[in-house]
Amino acid sequence: MRTTTKSRSILIFEEYLQSERTTEYYAYHINRFAKYFDLPSWDSILALEITDLKEKIEDYVIYFKNDGKSLNYIRVITFAIQSLCDSNDKIGINWKKIRKLLGKKHKPRKSRPYTTDEIKRMFSVTKGLRNKALILFLSSSGVRRGAIPDMRIRDLKQMTHSCLAVTVYPETNEEYLTFINKEASEALTNYHNQRKHDGEELTLDSLVFRSIYRNSNVLPKKLDEKSINFSKFVRKAIEREMHKEQDDFV
Repeated sequence: MRTTTKSRSILIFEEYLQSERTTEYYAYHINRFAKYFDLPSWDSILALEITDLKEKIEDYVIYFKNDGKSLNYIRVITFAIQSLCDSNDKIGINWKKIRKLLGKKHKPRKSRPYTTDEIKRMFSVTKGLRNKALILFLSSSGVRRGAIPDMRIRDLKQMTHSCLAVTVYPETNEEYLTFINKEASEALTNYHNQRKHDGEELTLDSLVFRSIYRNSNVLPKKLDEKSINFSKFVRKAIEREMHKEQDDFV
């Protein structure tokens, strides 16, 4: 029989969620909840009396709400803790009431990720490692381009299966955690390796993405948010395809 160092509550939690990405995301928030209340383990959370646990969750939600965190950020926290409780048969908490503490949810601005076809088209007219890494980073993480210029390497954390966890808007009211897949992570590594090869010393404070440079000795500059616009690559790819069709017709 194979032995494991994980507690039964964690094993059941992982099997309950099934999705590795969601498991890692929720585990991050559960660990922060435990640390906030000086609880040494997940079992310590589950061992609390229902009334005590309910009040701690309420206090935690109100703390982040008063701190100005976004409703979506706090909502994910409640889903994470609820998943731990539900998967381990810890019942008796009115989760609907807990989420009522958040107030009304604002309707998000309409947006959509790049389609697979659009990504392929952009890659067909993109040569630089930076832009390829940036395209995959944005499409995989769902991060808005406004978060890119200030993003630092310390905001990245290696996860299982070659994925990366990304802390967006760290230490602000809008802070949240997202992930990029293996393909995006590998493209980012290739881009960073190129910068190292060109003589740049990458540290935890280094920019994840920097402006294009001709001389590696020049101090790295932040990207201009307005320059992070890949619609032009899509248009360029479409124009190339149209010209090719015209040439074939002739």
